Order: sequence, then structure tokens, then C-alpha cells
Amino acid sequence: MKLECESSHPKIDKGMTFSDAKTLNKADFDAAIDAAEREAIDKAFDNAQFSLAGYKCKPDCERRFSVNIGPRTVLKAQPQKINGATLYKALVFIDWTLDIECKHPNTEAEFITDVLSESMIPVRQYRHVCTLGLLVAICFAVQCRREAPATIEDSTGVRLSIADENTQPALRVTVPGPSPAERTFEILFPEHVTGRPPGRVAVEHLYMFRPGRSGEQPAWRQTGNSLEYERDFGGVHFLARATLEDDGLKIHYEFVNRSALNYEMIYAVTDPRMTGIFHDVRLERTYVHHKEGFDLLASETPGRLTMPLNQWLPARYLDSFTLPVPPQRVEHREDGITFYNKSQAVDQPMVATLSSDGKWVVASFTRTTGNVWSNPELTCQHVDPEAPLAPSETATLEMKILIFQGSLEQALQKVVAQRNTLK
Repeated sequence: MKLECESSHPKIDKGMTFSDAKTLNKADFDAAIDAAEREAIDKAFDNAQFSLAGYKCKPDCERRFSVNIGPRTVLKAQPQKINGATLYKALVFIDWTLDIECKHPNTEAEFITDVLSESMIPVRQYRHVCTLGLLVAICFAVQCRREAPATIEDSTGVRLSIADENTQPALRVTVPGPSPAERTFEILFPEHVTGRPPGRVAVEHLYMFRPGRSGEQPAWRQTGNSLEYERDFGGVHFLARATLEDDGLKIHYEFVNRSALNYEMIYAVTDPRMTGIFHDVRLERTYVHHKEGFDLLASETPGRLTMPLNQWLPARYLDSFTLPVPPQRVEHREDGITFYNKSQAVDQPMVATLSSDGKWVVASFTRTTGNVWSNPELTCQHVDPEAPLAPSETATLEMKILIFQGSLEQALQKVVAQRNTLK
């Protein structure tokens, strides 16, 4: 049973978080409380060192100090059932005193009894009171709950799950067959949320994905074959939903503008990153569609197949849909990334990659977009739609990632049939 742990208690500042999330099972709940005690003791010693820096003895004085760790107090709550998950709570108190002594030779010791100001102790982490020396109650709330969303599987055996090695939202897709690790790719859900306020040329990133155990974990929900969560990015409320269908994954984003800003454009970048049998670093199996038919996205750069990878990468390969085709075919930018622009616009907003064994198709498409593109190093597929978002208004954007055994022509048929159903 997968559990997540974080600090949470109404008496503690909301900004306080527990250390890295831990993987527990129900039988290890007491062990989580012990871990919280050890964490609190470590914080006590850290804060003692911080406190000592604020006290200066007179010249020729000797400063002595001691840190005394008191007993712990543990308050357990009854387990609760919330949205199919079991919620375990415990509050751990560790009391400790810091005694500081300044002693001059041939004189009696002077004990420090001042109250530390709040500016000297981060209020996001500690509450404090003062007796002789300093008594600080450090409160850690260990809140553990089972992650309710389980792996979802469609009728063809394609599986959808949460990539839980990341705190921030990412999904994992696995297709059936031997060596599951080679048949898995991940989707940043999303990679970033970006808007452009009125009168500005530069965009504003409301959210950026960070890998690993950093940032705030969303409260995932599972409804049928869908995984979803909601978050607030400043004045924009955001809902993300991924629904596993029999031929792929439908991505649904909702934006509610609760601010006074009139966003000329807002979008969330879905980032499927192909690995294993879907990885295509030289874009030999990644296609777009023109009015004449399918063509390799990078067909106009044949040298990519033989040039050293450090010359080919880093790169971005783009093909226009509604945007004008840029006159400059190759652009070497200051950040070291080379941008390639295909000379002919696509007639369908889609990017498709064949698996190395030729049996599977992964194809991203949307209703409309400015261009489609890929970072070949990641073999990602971008077809990101955008919309304006006025104050008090709601915008909905959707795209779909086809995942099925079949051909490019079958993928095209699905895109033509489903594209106009997307928002």
C-alpha cells in the first residue's frame, strides 16, 4: 500500500512541510512516528546552533551550552476513510531546552534568559515560549494516506498509472508485451502552464514541472478510467484529467480565471516523452501528415542520420499548422539549441511515432494548434492548443494521445474521426 507523508496541523504554519515523502505500509505507521521524532530531534539541534549564533558573550568570557531533549508526546487520531483512501494522523511533540552560560574567569556565571525574537526562529517551522534558557515545542504532524488511484488498464492491455517517483504530476503508460520497462513512456501532466497577460510580449509561467521529490503533491482522484487533480496557480484554478480509452489517452484541461488579469493566451503543455521501443533520437520513425500523405518530420534534414549526436542534439524540429511557415529553415540559437522548420505545413495537427518493432503507434493530436514539433533527444510529441482567458471566465483545452497496435493510416483515420470532438 503506497502512502504519502507530509506535515500538516492547524497550529503549524501552512508553509511547513515534512521531509521527503516516505514509502510506508500500514504496519509501519509507528515507524513513521519514530521517524518524525528523529526528524524533530535533528531540527532541535539545528535550531540550537542557529540560536547560539544570536548570543555573544563579553570579551574574555567562556561560552558553554547544552541541549536537553525532553520526552516525546504522541497523539494519534482514528484512521479515516476519505475518497477511498485511508488517512492516518499522528502529532509528535518534542520538547527541548537550550541552556547558554557565559562565564568570566573569577566571576559567577551569567545565564541567558532572554526571549528569542521571532525573527531569529523561522516561524514557518517553530513555535516557541521561554523559561530559563529556551523551551521550544517542535510539532510534527505525520499524515499518511494511501494513494487511492490504482493502475488503470484498458481492454487492449495498455496500462495507465501515476509516476509516483515525482511529487509533481506525471503519468506512466505501459503497453503489453515482454520487458515492460522497454514498453513504458512517461507524460509530464503538464510540463508547464503558461499565459500571456495583456500588453506583454513575454509569456508568464504559472507552473513548471520539477522532477523528483520537490514541490507540492496534488490530491489525485480516480473516477472510472480517469485520473485527475486540481490546483491553484495564483488566480488561475486548474483541473487536469487523463482518461484511458480503448485507443489511447484523452487529456482534458480546465482553467478558471479568478484574477483580474485578462490573459490573451493560456495553455498547458502536455509532454509525452518516448522511451524504450518508442525512443527515436534521430527521428527515423516519427511522422507528420501533409496533403500528399505521411512524411518523416525530419525528412528535410537527411544528414541527421549520420552526423555525430553532439552535432544533431540539442534540437527542436517544427512543422506549422495554423502559423505561417518560417522562412528560415535552420536557426542556431544562443542557448545552443538548433531549431529546424519544415518547409511545408501539415494538414492535420498530429505527430506520430512508430515503435521500433513496427507494431505500435503513439500519435498526439488536437483540434487545432499553431505548430507541431518534437525534441528528438526525448522524442516528445507537442501539439499544444491554447485559448484566451478573461477574468471570471473558463477555458477548456483537450488533446489525445493515440496508443494502439496498427498503422499510420489507421492513426490518420482516428484523427480525422475524433479531432473535432476535442475542445
